[in-house]
Amino acid sequence: MPKFRVYLAASVDGYIAETDGSVAWLDGFGSEDYGYEAFAAGIKTVIMGRTSFDQTVSFDVPWPYAGKRSLVMTHRDPPDIAPDDVSFVSGAAQDIAAGLEDTDSDVWLMGGAEVIGQFLDAGLVDTIEIFVMPILLGSGIPTFSGDRSGPGPAVELTGSTRFDSGVVRLFYTAKKNATAD
Repeated sequence: MPKFRVYLAASVDGYIAETDGSVAWLDGFGSEDYGYEAFAAGIKTVIMGRTSFDQTVSFDVPWPYAGKRSLVMTHRDPPDIAPDDVSFVSGAAQDIAAGLEDTDSDVWLMGGAEVIGQFLDAGLVDTIEIFVMPILLGSGIPTFSGDRSGPGPAVELTGSTRFDSGVVRLFYTAKKNATAD
């Protein structure tokens, strides 16, 4: 079974995007190497929700996950045109994970909050890597889904890094078969 990894940026007050889904607030933090290339090199499968997919294809850039299998979790009909290696799937996180048991590399749970929440609720997340950006958004899309069915797995902070930009990387490992108190 592959490792399911969360890797994301969030504001200090816990938002991954503005209310309209915009992540333009991240533009001012692009000059420093936060280790994305090394992270992405170990990923062969990306899982995202339909909103994250729609936003990604709306950017005027080539598909950023070319060469990786991309699974879009959705209950909506797929668009008429999608990038190569993109499949649209529905179902429970456990079922989607079971279909990846033969995957020999880590899986990036790219977002959004609902997708990540489903994998957390199912106890499938292995690591959570959060880049806390030194900005307060005040409102927006929360880092983790607010309609969770209960506490997710307990996590252990296993590393942190402070960057010159003020960004802080927090690396957590999920404790399997344990829940938060």
